[in-house]
Amino acid sequence: MACLSFIGSTGNLDTRPDDFRARDMKPQTQRSGAAAPHLALIAVQLMFGSWPIFGKIALRTFSAAGLVAFRVAGASLAFLVLQSAAGRVSITRKSDFARFALYGLLGVVLNQLLFVKGLMMTTVVSATLLSTTIPIFALLVSIALGTDRVTMTKALGIVLAAAGVVYLIDPAR
Repeated sequence: MACLSFIGSTGNLDTRPDDFRARDMKPQTQRSGAAAPHLALIAVQLMFGSWPIFGKIALRTFSAAGLVAFRVAGASLAFLVLQSAAGRVSITRKSDFARFALYGLLGVVLNQLLFVKGLMMTTVVSATLLSTTIPIFALLVSIALGTDRVTMTKALGIVLAAAGVVYLIDPAR
């Protein structure tokens, strides 16, 4: 059975069946796959949390540069597979290629090389604690550069995070 109704102010008639309209108006809480983003976030956190442990074990066999090369090659392969599944991505400006190469070098290769070199020189616990302070330093730098404002919540978050790290490393020992 078709229902007739006006949509907005366009004056166009909607002649879709009632059951089709009901499917279109399903609340977002009833969507299928709503757990997928949460599962992906859990998986990412498990990978980030276990990387220092597996990295320290792998450093018994590989050099720091070799381990980073292995990770970058593996990530590149994974992204190629994802890109082939998602479809072709076109880059319209040739200058973007150089920019992407620079970002990849600084944001992935250099970042990982410095982390793995640091992991070689310290314990897994120390490396993990330092990694958890990255958001604190990013916020402090953005406040210092004037791109972010200090709020009570942000200040409380910085103090709480710093207190947690101090508690875990227990400087009194």
